[in-house]
Amino acid sequence: MLNPAPAWTAEPETGKEKRKFSAAALMRMRVAQQRRWAKVRGQSAPAANAARKTKRKRKLSAAVRKAISGAAKKRWGVVGGEEVRIEEGAPP
Repeated sequence: MLNPAPAWTAEPETGKEKRKFSAAALMRMRVAQQRRWAKVRGQSAPAANAARKTKRKRKLSAAVRKAISGAAKKRWGVVGGEEVRIEEGAPP
């Protein structure tokens, strides 16, 4: 017997959010496309540094790194076969 609809057809996925690009990624794509068109037209390309605005990298303070390390060791329970002692002053 022949089945008119193939068995492998699936319902289209619904409810998926559209993929979004970050502002920095959009800026990089925009500058790259402008450069490509400038090359085709024989014009000079826009300066790369003028369009790029980068944020400084954030650094964790020593106290925060110590607190994160202590919390991770507490979760692990044992490090290198020894039970871990957590310092009293470190936040949980």
